[in-house]
Amino acid sequence: MNEPFAVGTMLGEITTFRLTATRNARTGNAVIMVGACGQHGSGLLATRHGAELRQRGVPADVVERAARFAEAPQLSVVAAARIAMNASHPHAMHDPTEGGLAVCLHEMAAAAGVGVEIDEEQVLVRPETREICLRTGLDAWGLESSGALVVAVDEVDAEQLLAAYGREGFEARRIGSVRAPEGG
Repeated sequence: MNEPFAVGTMLGEITTFRLTATRNARTGNAVIMVGACGQHGSGLLATRHGAELRQRGVPADVVERAARFAEAPQLSVVAAARIAMNASHPHAMHDPTEGGLAVCLHEMAAAAGVGVEIDEEQVLVRPETREICLRTGLDAWGLESSGALVVAVDEVDAEQLLAAYGREGFEARRIGSVRAPEGG
């Protein structure tokens, strides 16, 4: 590291009936993603390495728009998690910050002992993130995705949850399903 770096830890208590652990994803659950894949990571790249991105052919206006993805208000998943808890009964939730969406889905599946089948076309990747990945050889699924949330919910609750996110102004999509371990 060549700049200051801070790490924080939060501790608290929760009653177990309100706990939504990653390990609780169940076969047959719908997988919903709130937010965009790789958005924060592409924002960090634009903020910290904008000149290099422009040298690689990323247009200046794309770098400028992507840099806004790194702004703090977009990074919290608290509101998205609250909506999930109030509008449905989620079995599992996971924040795809470290390792991006690919690691998030792998960790969820491994923790729950299930497979996950994803429809790649349903995963939201912003045009700015796509352009940055195209010019750098990076994969949006591996970029940090702070501000996004992955939720596993009963199939019957999926549309209701998506509607609740829409009413609150969140971009959310059903991106797949939880399957048996050999099915995803």
